[in-house]
Amino acid sequence: MQIYVVSKILCLGLIGIAAALDNVSNSTLSKREISFSEVKSIRGALLFKNGRQTTCEVGLISMKAGFIAASCFDYKSGTNIDTLTKYEIYIQDGSPTPIISTLSPSDITLHPDFNPNTFENNIAVIQFNKGTADKYIGYVVTDRYLTDESAYVRRTLNPATGKWNDPVMTQMIKNQDDCSNFSGLYASNIYELACSPFGTASIYQSSCTVPYGTVYTRGTGTPGLIGVMSYMVVEGDSTCKDGSRFYVYYTKLWSFDRFATSVLGYPINVLFRESPSTEPGTKLYVNDPPKSIDMSGKNIFSGDFYAIQGANQNSNGDNKDTTAVNTSEPVSTSDKGNSVASETRTKDDDGGDEFEYAENERTQDSASESESEGSNEKEQQSDADSQQANSTSTSGGLGQTQIIVIGVVVPIAALLVGFITFLVFRYFRGRKEKKAWDPIAEENYHRNAALDLGGFGIDVVPPPYERTRNSPDNRPNLTRPGEGGIYKDI
Repeated sequence: MQIYVVSKILCLGLIGIAAALDNVSNSTLSKREISFSEVKSIRGALLFKNGRQTTCEVGLISMKAGFIAASCFDYKSGTNIDTLTKYEIYIQDGSPTPIISTLSPSDITLHPDFNPNTFENNIAVIQFNKGTADKYIGYVVTDRYLTDESAYVRRTLNPATGKWNDPVMTQMIKNQDDCSNFSGLYASNIYELACSPFGTASIYQSSCTVPYGTVYTRGTGTPGLIGVMSYMVVEGDSTCKDGSRFYVYYTKLWSFDRFATSVLGYPINVLFRESPSTEPGTKLYVNDPPKSIDMSGKNIFSGDFYAIQGANQNSNGDNKDTTAVNTSEPVSTSDKGNSVASETRTKDDDGGDEFEYAENERTQDSASESESEGSNEKEQQSDADSQQANSTSTSGGLGQTQIIVIGVVVPIAALLVGFITFLVFRYFRGRKEKKAWDPIAEENYHRNAALDLGGFGIDVVPPPYERTRNSPDNRPNLTRPGEGGIYKDI
């Protein structure tokens, strides 16, 4: 019975430890990181201008409204929107083909402090698809610090079929050290902007890099929207040059929830993962002015990157929907090269999620520019493989949540193993003691010892009983009965 109990406890303990460790390696990731299937289920939208697809994604508040970068629109002058451009929103609702809704200028509300030169407050709220009865809710997450469970997503429509491609996504690492060196605006608004050194290949020109359009993370268990792409800072003058270092900056939307509420007339759905830093009252949040830093030889690009790169141009080659600003801010150059992580997600045979890299990562190697093209490609491929391995190692490291879980599970497991060991020791020691003490053997031992004593087997007859009443009393100084004293004959 005791063996059964101990075995039961041991089995339950081992099962608990295995489940806890599985929680660390799988459940923690699955609960915190956003899976590809979840990304596919999150609805999104793209801006089309004059019938052409752009890289401008819409962070959906609902099926009737959303956030988008203000720099995605065309302007006559300043912040006066060009009414000659036809704007359409292609909405992804889970079906293969998009829902198309036309935008009029009155449907576009720019942030009142949007600066088209510095990209401060580069955000707009748009309203569309007004007749729909769809009750879809898009959540905005208040996350000041982007963590490695944040998913950067790029949505595209297949130009040939008019159907949605599978979204491209990557799990993002924390903000890079050089983010502040590449952007004065980010340096003064590090909690209101997100920074990423990664992009994905253009669907029109694979040699060109476009930024991911939207960023998502997990709020209180529900995936929610963090931000939309704002601008890219490139070391050089092109987003199609191999090895060019760049950083992409995203506007975090939780700071602009009051702005959206003022436009829509109703509050948006916010998941308060962290407390917002917006000022109390009715004042709208605005970015702090950018710091003055050096950015020698670098450019800021924003708007539609397909147009910037020459795809889907007007017949006259006019890229008026491109916002490209040359800056002259000096910056300290880092030896670290940036990567273009171009990945697509596909389903494996078992139905699980699987990464398939559409293009290997590319890194800057200025020394190889003087070598032949064939040697260049080999070196870049080698560097890409190395960086991809490093990136995998980095993304596979233990996060804070995992460390906490391990810190709790390991001591509990050690205590459980120690307790089980103690029970097993007690059990076997008891069996040994019980086996060593045998009452029958002990009785036989004492009997044999007694038999070994001398004379034990001789019968000794005790002397007969004698009355002593009338026998002579030899004791001195005593009177005999009847001779006086206190004694009398009876």
